[in-house]
Amino acid sequence: MSFGLRPARQVDNPVIEPAWGGTRVLVLVRGDTVEARDEYGTDQRVRDDLREALVAALAATGTAAALIDGHLTPAVVHDTTGIAMGFEALDELRPSDVGRQMLMGSRGRRDRRRDRLEADLARRERPPVDEPVGLVAIDLLWIDDDPLIDVPLLERKRLLEAALRESSLVRVSAHVRPPIEAWYGQWRAFGFHEVAVRDANSRYRPGEHSDAWATALIPRR
Repeated sequence: MSFGLRPARQVDNPVIEPAWGGTRVLVLVRGDTVEARDEYGTDQRVRDDLREALVAALAATGTAAALIDGHLTPAVVHDTTGIAMGFEALDELRPSDVGRQMLMGSRGRRDRRRDRLEADLARRERPPVDEPVGLVAIDLLWIDDDPLIDVPLLERKRLLEAALRESSLVRVSAHVRPPIEAWYGQWRAFGFHEVAVRDANSRYRPGEHSDAWATALIPRR
């Protein structure tokens, strides 16, 4: 499920989080097996250290299997509040996968198509093969024997937090509800340029563009 072209200010009942870069993937963790595929359906290599961390993250909560939507990124770090907020090397932070969509929607359709093309090219960037990466989890689509795609987003996030025990390589993305102005400065300080805005009640529709999901630049003020 990908972001639509609707302006972020028009998203109902928004949940906001930093817009992560790296490679967006679906990760299936079942027992000792970990498989990852990107948005194009291409298998992604999962390093042994990350595979072990993901298996341990589920085992620690008693979860047998999970299908996770997230981003493979350079190894993430914790700030002093214990929330996953940035990359190991912040000066190398890439824009998010849909990083040219604007908050106010003032550009024309042709410009937005150009922006989507640029974002598509950015998605094809991959970290060096030997560079350590972690997983920032943003959504949970399946847990044990239960599909969650018809469960509201905010409840899926609650289940995600309960299913994963965080570690140095496995993080659950921070998310907040309005007002969020106090967060902008902190997120910018960690190298983020955009936020992802999603309707708290949105369901997950694989393969679709959703007007309930949007991105916005973080205001510089």
